[in-house]
Parts: sequence; C-alpha cells; structure tokens
Amino acid sequence: MPVRGGHCKHFAIFCLETLYKLYAEKRKWDCPICNLHLHEIIIDKWILSAIEEKKGSSSNNFTVSFRDTGKWEWKKEEGSDDDNDS
Repeated sequence: MPVRGGHCKHFAIFCLETLYKLYAEKRKWDCPICNLHLHEIIIDKWILSAIEEKKGSSSNNFTVSFRDTGKWEWKKEEGSDDDNDS
C-alpha cells in the first residue's frame, strides 16, 4: 500500500507492508525517506488507484508515468510481450 508520513514535507511514497516488515521488531517508526517520526500515515489514494487498475494484469513488466493533469499512462518495459493497458 503506497503511503507517506502525515508530517513529512516530501511527496515521495513508500510501501506500508515493507515498512512494517523492516521496522516491526525494531519498533522504529520513522519515515524511510526523511527520517521524521511517523505519528500518522496517509494512504496515497491516487497512486493506489493506479496500482489497483493494473492489479489483474498477467504481468508485472510495466511502468507507469504520472502526468501533471492527474492522469497516468501504462507502458510496457523493454522485452515485455504484454499489451499496453493505458
């Protein structure tokens, strides 16, 4: 799940599941990008919707480009035989 810290100043996201796996035993709940303590975590619903759109795909060989307009475009990675689902 794409998330960011509620008090972070950056727009970069990180994976909540990965954060939990890495930090649960250490009980370290700091942003992996800016190191601020994570008092709250915000789900990036815009990026989540892009991920959900592609979830049923038979392949993970794609990249996504985000536009300033709020739209995104799927592109096949080099060497992929899958169709472009944009």
